[in-house]
Amino acid sequence: MADNYPQPLLVDTNALVARSLARAGVDRMFGVVGIPVTGLANRAVAHGIRFIAFHNEQSAGYAASAYGYLTGRPGILLTVSGPGCVHGLAGLSNALANAWPMVLISGSSDQRDVGRGDFQELDQIAAVKPFSKFSVKATNIAQIPSCVFQVLDHAGSGRPGGCYLDLPSDVLHQTMTEAEAEKLLIDAEKERKQEGVKIVSNSEIEKAVSLLRNAERPLIVFGKGAAIARAEHSLKKLVETTGIPFLPTPMGKGLLPDTHELAATAARSLAIGKCDVALVVGARLNWLLHFGDPPKWSKDVNFILVDICEEEIELRKPCLGLVGDAKEVVEMINKEIKEDPFCLGKSHPWVEAISKKSKENVLKMEAQLAKDVVPFNFLTPMRIIRDAIVGMGSPAPIVVSEGANTMDVGRAVLVQTEPRARLDAGTWGTMGVGLGYCIAAAVASPDRLVVAVEGDSGFGFSAMEVECFHFAIFPTGLNLVTWFGNICCNANSRLHTTSFTDGRLIPSSCKQLIAISPNFFKHSVNQVDLIPLRRIIQWTPSTQHFKQHHSKRVHIRLFYQLRSIIFCGGFGNVYKGYINGVSTQVAIKRLKLGSKQGVHEFMTEIVMLSDLRYFHLVSLIGYCNEDHEMILVYEMLDQIFDGNLKGEIAPKCLKKFGEIALQEIADDGTKPGQGHNEFKDHDALLFNSEDNEIVTSGEHMSTNEATMASNIGTSFISLRDLLSTLPRSFSSVQL
Repeated sequence: MADNYPQPLLVDTNALVARSLARAGVDRMFGVVGIPVTGLANRAVAHGIRFIAFHNEQSAGYAASAYGYLTGRPGILLTVSGPGCVHGLAGLSNALANAWPMVLISGSSDQRDVGRGDFQELDQIAAVKPFSKFSVKATNIAQIPSCVFQVLDHAGSGRPGGCYLDLPSDVLHQTMTEAEAEKLLIDAEKERKQEGVKIVSNSEIEKAVSLLRNAERPLIVFGKGAAIARAEHSLKKLVETTGIPFLPTPMGKGLLPDTHELAATAARSLAIGKCDVALVVGARLNWLLHFGDPPKWSKDVNFILVDICEEEIELRKPCLGLVGDAKEVVEMINKEIKEDPFCLGKSHPWVEAISKKSKENVLKMEAQLAKDVVPFNFLTPMRIIRDAIVGMGSPAPIVVSEGANTMDVGRAVLVQTEPRARLDAGTWGTMGVGLGYCIAAAVASPDRLVVAVEGDSGFGFSAMEVECFHFAIFPTGLNLVTWFGNICCNANSRLHTTSFTDGRLIPSSCKQLIAISPNFFKHSVNQVDLIPLRRIIQWTPSTQHFKQHHSKRVHIRLFYQLRSIIFCGGFGNVYKGYINGVSTQVAIKRLKLGSKQGVHEFMTEIVMLSDLRYFHLVSLIGYCNEDHEMILVYEMLDQIFDGNLKGEIAPKCLKKFGEIALQEIADDGTKPGQGHNEFKDHDALLFNSEDNEIVTSGEHMSTNEATMASNIGTSFISLRDLLSTLPRSFSSVQL
């Protein structure tokens, strides 16, 4: 007789990895799932870890690395084996180069089939070695808790960096009892240990303070190492106590506000070229700081280098090296200065020189920024973006910046006032990080707006990740607004609106991407103010640009200029615009506030122009009717608009249309007026066969036009009446 004892609960490796991560405090995971890690992702979600799914492991890796920087806790990237792991190396190497805590977890081939050409087989431990601070493979389920804690601890201790955990597919299918799993977790937690940080001696601190005190032209430089150490308050105290000017690296901006009176950012060349003592905190003397070498730096400068990595100090060979956590070392310096304070003061020659040069350069920049340059240069849109960001107040938006010129100009123009509020290409100068960084920032700081300022090429590296905004960001109600120097995109999920020069508000709660062609700024004419829109456009059968036999919902890029008005009517203004970059010029009619025509006029044009086609009439390309917007998009034909008349309809075209229309009515035996009962003045056309012109009646009609109308007699007809009486043969005529 079989025993009826209850079977012990079993835990597989997927569940044990997820439980270990959760036990270590992990609550976010980025990645792309597939064989053999789908089960791991599911178990992670079951244990309260939110999984943010991407289209490509590269962007997911960038997101994980940025998340580690912003939170101070390792960001987790999950990938499949082989090519998935290789794609993940982009994020892993980026984390290592920037000294950000991150862990890459990848599935790998079955250990029994290694060397036999297994599915996605790769020696992944060897592949990640150049790009990881620490890597380990779990060869059986019993090693899981220890391996998980090891990679997490190595990633965040000492100088942070990327670490790697390899999980063979056969190990992922192994099981053990619940009791065994819990014991392994407890034992592994007890054995956890982090890399110790060397404690700076008092004598070293005293020497550092002495160098600063006796310097004629001291300078404090800090970077993202100080940012990840949360050293902003200590640095602020040091700067304001001593009166020493400071210079942040690009991602050190915001630790102290760019607007601070001692900021030397606008006088960078003078500051680094003339200083005699430089206290460098959490920044490496690499290419970003010209390696600390002349001629950028004075040949006699004495560096005091504060870094958590002893090897870094040994490499740079400064006058004085202080190995330790940036925040703790600066606090020790503050404590030493408190015993015998000193301050340069505003009248100090060095402070005056920095201040004078900064003001001169700022005035030059502001003079350039004050100009509305069209076609756009980089400065005009940067000024608009800067002012919008400053107007947000606190908490300041997190700014993501990448692209060669876009990032360089943005670094000089965009103002940073709060710590860890700027993400850019970083130490490695990595392009394509933007969308991953955006998502990481929105996930890490759900209460803050995220603004990306990017070039079109940088955006193109990971453009498909905009879909991730919808699935990863919108369900949580997070703010994410992305502006591009060459491309503009908005994916803000809350009811956030942007005001434009006509005083109207465009709701961005529709969760649609807003995009502007990369080449727009080179081709736009006349105007600066833009309303970018990307909507769901309903294409009509009549469009001559897209031969279709039925209406279809498709996504397009659409933008137009507020002041580029080519016609005003009762329904609204008609603007010159573009779709598909700048390849297709269109006329865009948008319902104006207060218009009484609304839905009826909107639908009438759609129905009518979907059937009516003639070479003297523009074709309706599409329309938008979401978020209380009514927008009609027409093709733009050269023969319709006469450039000499500043956008008015060409008389020759109107004459031809009027002649054909009246002849068709006469041939059909229909009298004007009988085809439509709702005559409206603003729908009327006036045709003067002698002057060869048609003008609209109604609110825009001048006194002379009204007089002319009274003399035309039967030639005064409603456009709706005219079109409703035309025979079907007219609507089908094509040349």
